[in-house]
Amino acid sequence: MEEQTKRTTILVLAALGVVIVIFVGIFYWLNKQKSASSVVVTPAQPAAQIVAERAEALPETTKTEVDHSRDQQPPDSKDAQLRRFCGDFIARFGTYSTDGGGLNLQQVLPLMTGDLKAWAEGQAAVSARVEKFSGVVTKALAVKIISQTATDAIVKVGTQRIYTEGDGLHTKLEDATMKLVHDATGWRVSGVTWEVRPN
Repeated sequence: MEEQTKRTTILVLAALGVVIVIFVGIFYWLNKQKSASSVVVTPAQPAAQIVAERAEALPETTKTEVDHSRDQQPPDSKDAQLRRFCGDFIARFGTYSTDGGGLNLQQVLPLMTGDLKAWAEGQAAVSARVEKFSGVVTKALAVKIISQTATDAIVKVGTQRIYTEGDGLHTKLEDATMKLVHDATGWRVSGVTWEVRPN
């Protein structure tokens, strides 16, 4: 009886194998036929030629001249330029790592003036000598002009700062209050004060 069961099992498995091979063969043959019949070779026609032919076929009433002078974006207002400047400055100024050697401060030095510039020059030198890794990624979230005259401004930038120390990460929402002066080259930052937002 055991020998009969083994024989039946072997026959069933062999029949199943044959059926699978037949289905795979039919599937392969059908796909090969589809791909061979779906290949159509057409000569390439340049896009410019197609556009020109279609434009010639249009009736005169649908052909129009396009006025591209309206495509230009209007220039930003002075307030928008100041907000963008402050957001970009704070994002770069506030993003650093001990591996960077003070590169973030060196990049924004030309945008600083007075005591802030002197502090940044000294800080960049100190950053190059730090042994333990730490870093901060700063993203400007909102920029608000507190006061502005022709020669100076105070701007508050709301930020999200992600601190990395060793293997730990923590996020803080902080406001950077910027003092700016305007000279012949544009806006320059004379002071930045960071303040952690209360939860």
